[in-house]
Amino acid sequence: MEGFLTGKDLSVGIIGNPTNSYMVLPIIEEDYSVLPEGNPKLLEVNPNPGWCWDGHLAKMAKIDGISYTKMLKMILQAGEQRLGLLEKAEFEKR
Repeated sequence: MEGFLTGKDLSVGIIGNPTNSYMVLPIIEEDYSVLPEGNPKLLEVNPNPGWCWDGHLAKMAKIDGISYTKMLKMILQAGEQRLGLLEKAEFEKR
């Protein structure tokens, strides 16, 4: 399928609760140009970012100077805020 993988695969990470307190992380693009042409396969459709240490969200946070541990803390704080357990999450980079 020549030209099938020519589109951009962009990932945008947002941690927090929009309209309240949130942080937009740097946008990253996957480069599939090194893959051989031929029979592409759909591996997954995932609207939620992985929390794994080598996932897209962790890569975006690292680009922004946020450690993996800090990223996880920010996600948990956003959940606490959403549930009313935390008044306001302050998203500091360090």
